[in-house]
Amino acid sequence: MLDPLVETFGPIDIRSAYRAPELNHFGASSVRPQKCAANPKNYAGHIWDRRDAKGRMGACTSLSIPWFARRYAEGRDWRDLAWWLWDHLDFHEVYFFPKTAAFNLTWREAPRKRILSYIRPKGLLASARHPPPPDRAERYADFPPFRAIKYPD
Repeated sequence: MLDPLVETFGPIDIRSAYRAPELNHFGASSVRPQKCAANPKNYAGHIWDRRDAKGRMGACTSLSIPWFARRYAEGRDWRDLAWWLWDHLDFHEVYFFPKTAAFNLTWREAPRKRILSYIRPKGLLASARHPPPPDRAERYADFPPFRAIKYPD
């Protein structure tokens, strides 16, 4: 999922990705303000090499897109990027944060596909049970053209 982001928007800033269980536990229990979730909640997330409680594999990275972060700093709504992600990437979950409109991008087997945020309006933005508005593409019409990675047949 990262390659299409780079191809479309240029460089991305990776804030966090894989964490060894020992490091994640340290961040969850010993150091503040790291705000890492406990290890079992990070299996198939930041801890890529462990299955989650439902037996699924997955991965998570926390990232920012400088191209969008500049626009967000000027007042652009974070939901414009959220709708772009919804329409262009096959993710499990996206969770937005206020600083630079950074977000956790998670892939997982048997994905739920949902977008949540700590930015107002906080909470669930979209999911299979709470579908996005049909006119959402208008919100990102001025984004660069989507450039997916083309794989050989």
